[in-house]
Amino acid sequence: MCVTPLLPKANSWVDCETGFAISENKPCSLCGKFPGSGGIDPCLKKIIKALNDGGIKTKASCCGHGRRPGNIVLEDGRELIICRNFETARIVDKAFPSISD
Repeated sequence: MCVTPLLPKANSWVDCETGFAISENKPCSLCGKFPGSGGIDPCLKKIIKALNDGGIKTKASCCGHGRRPGNIVLEDGRELIICRNFETARIVDKAFPSISD
């Protein structure tokens, strides 16, 4: 399970799989590890730290738990889609028009 901040309450969290508010951390169903501080899925921790350390502030995230691509929501409103591998990224690519058309 991943947890995403429920705005505007800074200390509230919502399960990104069910959409329901939660009061305790539970392990990620993909890697089996518990979220760290801020409710970040362990498999996204390094990339989120790198983004924030580089001045690209993040607001929420979910690793996808092996069922779907993950995502990282940026403070400026953009969202990054995280694919587990090259093949999955090509499937996501096909959902959009070609950049050369």
